[in-house]
Amino acid sequence: SLARNDIVLDFRSIAQSPHMHRIDVSATQTVIFDGISEAPDFFKHLVADKLQIAGTIPSEILQTKSLESISMAGCGLTGPLSSDFGLLANLKELYLYNNALRGSIPEAFANMQELEILSLAKNALTGALPDGMDSLPNLQALSLTDQISKGGGISGEVSALSEARSLTTVMLGGNRIEGEIPKEFLRNVDLDASIAVDLSNNILTGTVPGGLARFERMDIYLENNELTGVDDRLCA
Repeated sequence: SLARNDIVLDFRSIAQSPHMHRIDVSATQTVIFDGISEAPDFFKHLVADKLQIAGTIPSEILQTKSLESISMAGCGLTGPLSSDFGLLANLKELYLYNNALRGSIPEAFANMQELEILSLAKNALTGALPDGMDSLPNLQALSLTDQISKGGGISGEVSALSEARSLTTVMLGGNRIEGEIPKEFLRNVDLDASIAVDLSNNILTGTVPGGLARFERMDIYLENNELTGVDDRLCA
């Protein structure tokens, strides 16, 4: 780790580091990633939080096919999310929270079969979740909290996420999601799993479905919506 130093890391020599597995350049002066795509296959983890990039995600990072995790939180990233993320077949964890990313989540994200954690909270994203996101077999945590504060807001109806089997953390509070919570919401998730769901501060309507009572351990946050009822099975 080189985090919190007044340095600029030159990635152009990374190809000569066959045993480099993880690099942390958080809160350094590093802003250029030329050469990182030439990293050996052993290079899996890039932590680059709180850099002064203030622009789009460097394309060189999206060409580094060996990466399993990328963290670029609080970097001032702008522009839309690139569909090239879908080409990172090995990516398991993506942390891009607290930036200024805008636009919709590309359909290519639904192709990221190894993805386990997607953290995009506190940006300015808009549009609905891509079709197929609920079919990602390994997705465990989805965080899109508070796109509203920076002028965005995930919209559309509540995704049922009915095909997800590993998803236990769903953070969608502070958006423009509307409609009723689907009866098949998280239908295929293990009933004994510890589940956290935040749908607060949206435009949800109707009744909270009684099918949620099937979960032994679920924390669900629904404040500040337009709900009109709660199924009796949730109060038994």
